[in-house]
Amino acid sequence: MMQRALLTLSLLSLLTGCVSDEDSAVEDTGVLPEAGDSPCQDEAAPDIGHATELSASLHDEAWFFVDMEAMMVGYQADAPYTWMMQKAPPVPPISLGEGVEVVNLGPVGFHEVDLGPAEGWVRSGTFDTDWQAGGQGSTGFVMSGNVYALRTPEGRYGKVEILSAQAGEVRWLAYLQEDADSCNLRTQE
Repeated sequence: MMQRALLTLSLLSLLTGCVSDEDSAVEDTGVLPEAGDSPCQDEAAPDIGHATELSASLHDEAWFFVDMEAMMVGYQADAPYTWMMQKAPPVPPISLGEGVEVVNLGPVGFHEVDLGPAEGWVRSGTFDTDWQAGGQGSTGFVMSGNVYALRTPEGRYGKVEILSAQAGEVRWLAYLQEDADSCNLRTQE
């Protein structure tokens, strides 16, 4: 019940403009972590994970919720979620689940992101609408190519890139590491 109340307050804040751009937008760093920027640099050659392509519809629903741990999409807020997208013209915003942090790595290749960044994490209700670079929902948004590093409250690292959004259908590529022993984000193409 408390999570639903917080979600409702978060949605009301978004809809009424009570969240300032400074609070909600995630700055595009445009820089991938370099050697020495992450505590994971000294790890032995880490395992390579497998990204999952998922999709959901905002055509008939007001929002969808993504549970990256289960790599599942749901349409009800009563289950834990990593992030959600809300149907809100002109551009659907993406909001984070409770305790989830994000860094916008900018328009980089999804599989080029090998490590979670050491700094720049933002714990905010929404990471705005910068997943797109123009266009409109009915004919298809132009994708920004931004990749977002995510960190769960349990310390697991993940990454997300929105691949397409047209006529209410949204597709994205996602990866979440299996445990919190490192910040390894290596995935195979």
